[in-house]
Amino acid sequence: MAAAFVPGQLVCGDATDPSHFPPGLFQLTVTSPPYNVGLRYGDDVDDAGSYDDYLEFSRRWLANCFAWSAEHGRLCMNIPLDKNSGGKQAVTADLTNIAREVGWRYHATIIWNEGNISRRTAWGSWMRPSAPHVIAPVETIVVLHKGEWKREHLGDAQVTIERDEFMAWTSGTWTADAAGAEPPSAGQPAVEPTISPAALLAWAIEVQKRRGAVPLTPQEVLDDLREMRNIPDGASPLAGLTDAEAEEWLSPIWQFNGESARRVGHPAPFPIELPRRCIRLFSYRGDRVFDPFAGSGTTLIAALREERDAWGIELDPEYVSLACDRIATEVPFI
Repeated sequence: MAAAFVPGQLVCGDATDPSHFPPGLFQLTVTSPPYNVGLRYGDDVDDAGSYDDYLEFSRRWLANCFAWSAEHGRLCMNIPLDKNSGGKQAVTADLTNIAREVGWRYHATIIWNEGNISRRTAWGSWMRPSAPHVIAPVETIVVLHKGEWKREHLGDAQVTIERDEFMAWTSGTWTADAAGAEPPSAGQPAVEPTISPAALLAWAIEVQKRRGAVPLTPQEVLDDLREMRNIPDGASPLAGLTDAEAEEWLSPIWQFNGESARRVGHPAPFPIELPRRCIRLFSYRGDRVFDPFAGSGTTLIAALREERDAWGIELDPEYVSLACDRIATEVPFI
């Protein structure tokens, strides 16, 4: 059963305005802010200011999101690794530092390989080492949190992530195929869960501390869990996931295609797979999920499908209408 959506939960306004919401409202924010690369988001909005202005803009919306987030709230911020338009800039590093300055705590960086082959090369000095350009065909999803990382356990009934998904997404390499795997069929015997998804990352951090600088492979994580909890080989030590899924999801590299601007009707859409994974991995059923740059409504659609309350801000009234239309079409049970 999807959460209800009230149109007023999508505000037509500016994410840098602190007056939109009271403090402490959202458990998870998933967003892809403007990239400062010259895209036009409407008649009056051109994302092409100076980089200093862009950083100040980022500071203001990140501070607002921090204030609007509940204690233990999380932020998944999809941004470019770097940019070349208007001069080389380390966007992920700069925005991560600004987020920490306004109060967010850093947790992890996920690499999204969007498969955009056209960005893999830039000729520069053409076969000479005088001035070659290096352009990474990836984006990042920076995961931050407010207060302590570990949230209160709300019960397995509020956990919506599937067994295959959780195992894959916590392993370090996320692929679209594994995320779309079918859940076990009715009547199929389920493995008794022994650890909740919400506790896995906190647990892994503790194990890493005990081992010092020695990196853990996903298989070592699973073997340690089995040994600690006397789980037989072949049985999943994690709630709701198979070994193959845990192997993929624990990966910091996600692989799935981007979204078509023409299909969605927005100049910079991101694929619904991105917020879907973040929502299932980092939130509980019934949480309030927020996007301060709602655009065509992709995060809101993903949140509603995953039985969360969807909230957002969008500057352009035409995109507010587009998002509401998409929600009505793509979430038919509302």
